[in-house]
Amino acid sequence: LGTIMLWSIAQVPPEKWEKTKIRDLTDPRVVKISPDCDAMEALRLLLSEHRQPMLLVVSEKGKMQGIVTKTDILQMLRTRREEAKLETELQDYSLAE
Repeated sequence: LGTIMLWSIAQVPPEKWEKTKIRDLTDPRVVKISPDCDAMEALRLLLSEHRQPMLLVVSEKGKMQGIVTKTDILQMLRTRREEAKLETELQDYSLAE
């Protein structure tokens, strides 16, 4: 498993497209995480000194199960914050009755 960067594809001359294999363009150095990895650890990996554009979620058997990006985690955190705020407002409303 790995990723292919757009610039890797752009480096292939059009006359070699038919003979170029995806495996020749794939970078296997992408960081892989297990499905049990928590969101804060994933965010730490995405923001570390070896910044990754994405993390591959891979099972113990090596099967890819998904992709996680910084945007995914930030959206999840924003949603949880909004849900917590709504729950607090509902509790406050219930107490006021």
